[in-house]
Amino acid sequence: MWIQARHRATGAATEVGISTLPQTETLSIGGRTRTYYGAGTMV
Repeated sequence: MWIQARHRATGAATEVGISTLPQTETLSIGGRTRTYYGAGTMV
């Protein structure tokens, strides 16, 4: 799951990736490198 939210104080976009994998993975998607943090079955 890729989430993009707005930082309340600055208004800047903040992004984070969460996956069902047990570890952190860095993937290239659409020419962009994204880091997904493993959350296991919590997702």
